[in-house]
Amino acid sequence: MIPTLTQAEFIRAVQVEMDLGEKSLSPSKIKAVLAAAGSVARGLLADGRDAVVIGLGVLKPVARAAREGRNPRTGEPVKIPARKAAKFRPGKALKDALKG
Repeated sequence: MIPTLTQAEFIRAVQVEMDLGEKSLSPSKIKAVLAAAGSVARGLLADGRDAVVIGLGVLKPVARAAREGRNPRTGEPVKIPARKAAKFRPGKALKDALKG
């Protein structure tokens, strides 16, 4: 299994990918930009709008209907309330990258 990157490793990878030489962004600024992008995406989704993540795809808000589930331990029916969720649709660049 391929290990996942830690937050610090991810930020460093972004820093290396940007390769701005002497004008390279500090890890704290990259972290702030990523946090701001996440905040904007959350706000858009909360308002019922799509959030485009450039180079990756689109996050779309979807409504999940109330339903009845089962407690796996006891088998008893459990009511699961309606809720909002985010659905990710990958963009062409991501699809092409995963084709190998």
